[in-house]
Amino acid sequence: MNKSPKAAYNPDTNKKPKRSEDPEESAYGKYLSWHFQQIDFDGPHGFRKTFSGINYVVNENLLENLIKVDVPENLFDSLLTIQGKEFDSLNSLINELTILLNDPIEFTSIQELFLNIERKNFFNQIYDKVVAFEQKTWNEILTNERKKNHEVSIGSISKEAQKRLRELQFDDIENLVSLRFSGRNRIWGIRFGSIFRVLWWDPDHEVYPSEKKHT
Repeated sequence: MNKSPKAAYNPDTNKKPKRSEDPEESAYGKYLSWHFQQIDFDGPHGFRKTFSGINYVVNENLLENLIKVDVPENLFDSLLTIQGKEFDSLNSLINELTILLNDPIEFTSIQELFLNIERKNFFNQIYDKVVAFEQKTWNEILTNERKKNHEVSIGSISKEAQKRLRELQFDDIENLVSLRFSGRNRIWGIRFGSIFRVLWWDPDHEVYPSEKKHT
C-alpha cells in the first residue's frame, strides 16, 4: 500500500517567528520602583556618613526638633544655655552638658537622640523627591531628564567609589545610575530593569566629580 500519512494541518510557510520583547526596552516604559535592601551604610559614600553628620552647634532648628522628641526639661534648659556655642565633637558637647547638669550623661543615648534627629531631617528632605520619582518612567528619568539623571560607566566614577564596589562585590556590574535630588545632591544605585537598588547618598557630588570648565 502506497498510502501517505495525512497532515493534521497545513503549516503556513510565510509565518515569521514573533519578536521576543527586549527586557531593557520594556523596562524603560515602566515606572521606577525603589529597593533599599542593599544600601551601603559604612563606605565613604554610605548613608551612615550622612546620618552622623551632626551639627555640633546647638541652634534654633535643633532645639525645635528636641521639643518634638520630648527630652528631659533639665537637659533642654542646659542646651538653651549653650545655644550658639560651637563644639569640635559630640564628646565635647556632652562633657559641657555634664558640667551644667552636674550629672553624667550616657554618650550612647544622647548620640542616638541626635542621630534620630538627623535621620528625620534627612528623610523629610528627600521624601517628596522619592515619591516624585515613583511617578516617572525610566524613559522620562533617563531620556527626558538626562541633564539631571545619568547612567554612568563604572570606569568613570572615582577610584574610591570603584574600590568600594569591589568590597561590596558589585565589581561585575557595568553601570551605576545617578539621580539628582536637588542642587549637588545625588542618590546612586544599580538599575535592574525597572527596579532601582539604592546604594549611596552623594551630597557633595564626589562619586562622579564634574570637571571644572576650562581645565
